[in-house]
Amino acid sequence: MAVSWPVVGHDDTVHLNGATIWGSYGGDREGSEDAAQQECRAAYTASNLQIYLWGVSGPDPTLAIWINGALGNQTLTPTSLGEHEDLVNTDSLSVGDLISTRFDHSSGMHGDSVQVTIHQTHLAESGENSNPPWWGSGDLTTSSGGGTEWLPIMGAAVGPLTEAQAETTMRTARTLSDFRIWVITHGNDDPTYVVRKNGADGNITVTPTTTGAISDLVNSDSFSVGDEANIEVVPVGNIVTSTIHSLLSDGFQTLQNGAADDQVAIDIYFRPSTAIMDGTQASCFTEYEDEQPVIQNFFMHVLTFAEERNYNTINVASTVIATITPTTTGVFENLVDADVISQRFVFSRDSGGITGNNELRLMAEWDLTPAGEKLPAPIRRIAGTLISHPAPQYTW
Repeated sequence: MAVSWPVVGHDDTVHLNGATIWGSYGGDREGSEDAAQQECRAAYTASNLQIYLWGVSGPDPTLAIWINGALGNQTLTPTSLGEHEDLVNTDSLSVGDLISTRFDHSSGMHGDSVQVTIHQTHLAESGENSNPPWWGSGDLTTSSGGGTEWLPIMGAAVGPLTEAQAETTMRTARTLSDFRIWVITHGNDDPTYVVRKNGADGNITVTPTTTGAISDLVNSDSFSVGDEANIEVVPVGNIVTSTIHSLLSDGFQTLQNGAADDQVAIDIYFRPSTAIMDGTQASCFTEYEDEQPVIQNFFMHVLTFAEERNYNTINVASTVIATITPTTTGVFENLVDADVISQRFVFSRDSGGITGNNELRLMAEWDLTPAGEKLPAPIRRIAGTLISHPAPQYTW
């Protein structure tokens, strides 16, 4: 049996005059290779390298997966805009391997540019165990002599957040382990990064004393349904910047996250693992290649509320799975509506006014439990009434 998960990164920058850019999985991050690398904490087969090319002038760029500082097998050299995918090549990844993506437009001249939005690959794992990676990226900079910072457990480093705003409610029992960060700047004092559970310190913690990678591969934290999870960063006196944070989960359920600061009056879509939105659905999709996962447990934390709007999880062909319509700040969840997606998934927001910005975090759970093992029974509709045994519920 093999289970696979798409891991997604994003880069919304227009790069000029020819450049080589290193992209990370888990958020919006580009820069040096070492500061963009995520570490595999299980053995995977990587496949289906995919990008959405938004704009290019000059020579055709090349996107490739890089493993331990060397070129992998999966490469793309698109000659047109839009979506491109390597359907042929794969890469074998072992525990401890470091992966990133490289956008090579170095043959470009003055005035040439390239813009790649979504990039993703699939990590497939064989065997009885299932270990989805929870990756986040994006610069988190603590303030000089400042207070505590808070991070979501995966995805882009949006903020600044309070702890309540950074928390994610667990809707599946799971254990987290193998915490890793990459520190790109470090002052004279040593900060502490700790995984939090229900507003208290958990077992997983790292205290970087210099720049570079630091990991806790020994401790773990178990979460029950309803528990809150987030990451706390306690600076001391100097500015510290970290670019990568990652955890390993267990089980067949993983999370897809997003964030938004939406002010435009059109239908918009949220690129996964980042705080970027767009009016083009095709540039925002996350794609499954093999399984048909259940999308369920739609979660939202509204940080700033300006206007009532509908937010959705969307299946391929714009079929709405679940909707949340927040009316104020705080946490909202749709634990009722779920569906099996055929291949593609995206968050969306229906067109609204422009009274102001709603700022929010989004998350949904993807369930890849093998058929017949742990799937809850589907809902039956009888004369408009939902009959279910048990939750989470499925709508067919």
